Amino acid sequence: MVVLIHIDNDFHKHLKGMVSEVIVNRVLELPASLTNFGDIKDRLDAIVLPRGQLPDELVWPHTSDGIISLKHAFSFLHLRAPLLPWTELIWSSTIPPSNSCIYWRLHLGKMPTDKNLRRRGCIVVSICNLCLKTDESSEHFFLRCQFSKQLWDWIGAKLNRVIDCSTLESLISCRPVRCSSQVSDIFLAAILHTLHTIWWARNSLRFTTVKPTLHSAKVRIHSFIAMSGNISKGKCVPSDLAFLDSFAVSPHCCRVKDIIMVLWKPPPLRG
Repeated sequence: MVVLIHIDNDFHKHLKGMVSEVIVNRVLELPASLTNFGDIKDRLDAIVLPRGQLPDELVWPHTSDGIISLKHAFSFLHLRAPLLPWTELIWSSTIPPSNSCIYWRLHLGKMPTDKNLRRRGCIVVSICNLCLKTDESSEHFFLRCQFSKQLWDWIGAKLNRVIDCSTLESLISCRPVRCSSQVSDIFLAAILHTLHTIWWARNSLRFTTVKPTLHSAKVRIHSFIAMSGNISKGKCVPSDLAFLDSFAVSPHCCRVKDIIMVLWKPPPLRG
């Protein structure tokens, strides 16, 4: 009743009694002290009282029927997180899920780098295996390490773009706003495959006897981009042929419909 007629909370503290005490012959008869409270009379006229006796029950105001279920309770207590624009972007049929998962784990801070392992209580001696200059963290390893920077500069020159390595979001934002769908797939593949190759180089140095070089990393990235570009279902335009050829990607040109000649006959002149 307090919610229906919008009674102020401070005024509600002084009210005592039950709603059934003010219902006489299915009509609300409130005391004078309450009826003089603003436009409460107009609010009462909008309330429709039941004609018969109904049992009292708890009503959940956040549902249409007033019934609370386990689903409604869970959704009320655990609010749904907002959708991020990159969550659907990185998962593509042209890129292996293991490569896309690198960006996913990086963005959530779940990569098993030395810094994250120490946060979980693991005592490790940390060093960046690629540059041997500082301890290993996700930000340094993938964005600021000398080995990683050389790869980002190289792939940026191949894409004819300046790749901003300040944050993970800036890596994805290097994709052109207006381009063909096949070119867009190549840009996304270049970013994700480069991240995966950097992680591969680190694991090779730490857990195997293979010592990856900058040249081998570039060859690996180039081959992955060619694979993603060739299996892409996107289309390109004739101006993209030189760009696609630099990555050894076969162009998927848009089909142009046949031009049909239409004869137009002018209407007869009226005298």
